[in-house]
Amino acid sequence: MLDLDIAQIKSRFLMAALQVVNDPRVMKVLSYPKVMHAVTRGLAIKDKIDATVRIWTEDDSDYHR
Repeated sequence: MLDLDIAQIKSRFLMAALQVVNDPRVMKVLSYPKVMHAVTRGLAIKDKIDATVRIWTEDDSDYHR
């Protein structure tokens, strides 16, 4: 159940983010080097969080077996 909730939240967040990023005004701002660097760092942090959540959910499923 936890996996489904996380997947739904992630899907909704990604859809909202795509709508925002597809705006031409936002694309112009994202093209600035400092902004792009901040976005890249944010994505790296997101990857680390995703990996941590995967570890937690795998450990949790192993515990309940």
